[in-house]
Amino acid sequence: MPEQADRLAAQVMADPTANAGAAPEETVSPPPEPAAAPAERRAPTSEEVLDVLDSALERGAEREAETAEEESRFSLIQVARGIIEDLGLGLGWASVYFTVFTAWFHGQTLGKKLLAIRVIQLDNTPLSLWAAFGRYGGYGAGVATGLTGFLQIFWDPNRQGIHDKIASTVVVDLRAKARRRARATSKQILATPPREPDA
Repeated sequence: MPEQADRLAAQVMADPTANAGAAPEETVSPPPEPAAAPAERRAPTSEEVLDVLDSALERGAEREAETAEEESRFSLIQVARGIIEDLGLGLGWASVYFTVFTAWFHGQTLGKKLLAIRVIQLDNTPLSLWAAFGRYGGYGAGVATGLTGFLQIFWDPNRQGIHDKIASTVVVDLRAKARRRARATSKQILATPPREPDA
């Protein structure tokens, strides 16, 4: 079998048009032409290089124009959606939540109730809607200061963040009051002498 393949290859090399020994369905393609020797290769001319670059730039400009046209069709809708998603609904609902809950539920949101903390004003007056809204606006100041407005609670003597300073509020731990009451009650219980059972 290898001998037949060698003979067929030799015949094709000698006469590429001859199809001797090949089956009727089979066709033998001529061998590829040898690559040009390095000395015969020529560098592309500057015109050829410029033509290739020019056509590439034209294709890029066409694609850019198509992309810009597609973006311009939907840009107003995308901008409106972006504003609603980023600012409108997110900040709007957050401002309602932090303002209304803090004002109506005596300085507590749901999270503050879970953590047993409360926001109170420094003069001990009830927190109004406007004061609660001002405190919420102070969160923006905390973000604008690179979050140092929030970290301020670690070195401030009253443990107030920038949002508390803006609204003249402070956060108190309700568990501390409960602990003080429990200690006072236990001291009273321990201070009273035990009663003698009635006989």
